[in-house]
Parts: sequence; C-alpha cells; structure tokens
Amino acid sequence: MPSKKPEDLLQILDNHIFFNEITEERLDIFFNTLLKKFEILKYDENNVLITSEKEIKQRMAGYLANDCKLLLDNIPKAQLIISTNMEIKKEQKPILLRQLEEKVSYALEQIKSVVLDDIINDSYDRIFKQ
Repeated sequence: MPSKKPEDLLQILDNHIFFNEITEERLDIFFNTLLKKFEILKYDENNVLITSEKEIKQRMAGYLANDCKLLLDNIPKAQLIISTNMEIKKEQKPILLRQLEEKVSYALEQIKSVVLDDIINDSYDRIFKQ
C-alpha cells in the first residue's frame, strides 16, 4: 500500500453503515444500491412495484446483518494491517490503533443501541412512499 497515507488505513471500514454516524441519506443510498444491484425490485408494465413490502424489508434486514458481519470481520484485518505495515512509523502505530479502537467502540455502541426494525421501516417509507 505504498500510495496510502497511514490515516487512510482506517478508511477500510468507513463504508460500513455502523462505522460512522447513521444518517437517513447513508441508509437510503445503502439500501437503494443493494436493492438495485441484486435486482430485487420488480415492476409491472405500468411501472408499478410488484415486489412485496415484506420481501423488500426482509432483504433490507439481510443487507444490514451482512454489513455488520463484514464490519466485524474486517476490524481484525484493519488492526493487522496497521500493526504489520512496515511503511507506518513505529510511533504512529499506537495512535492509529487507538483511533481504530475509538471508532470500533462507537460502531459497537451504535449496533447495540439501534432498533433495526425502525431503521428498516423508516428507510422503506422514505424510499418507497415518497
């Protein structure tokens, strides 16, 4: 990773929903992107959505669960990269690891405190009931 600054290593986790502040905009982009990517939304010839609300919400819940799993899987990888990267100065490593630990604590607190049903229902309403 010669072209990356040490601080950029923390950005490995930044795309995960719970790693940063949860906002309506981030959630809506996250869900819209995945629903379109996996072609979950089906429309009839009049461009009326025919995919059921239940199916869409189940997929949204799955996307959140998968994102949490990936976040938790990637935390040790980020720690390993910071700890073993020879391009990071020895004195920078504890600083980066502390910053990572703070962001991880924040993410875990968010995961514990959110009500997933509320996130899913609110995002569904914003996306489909505009």
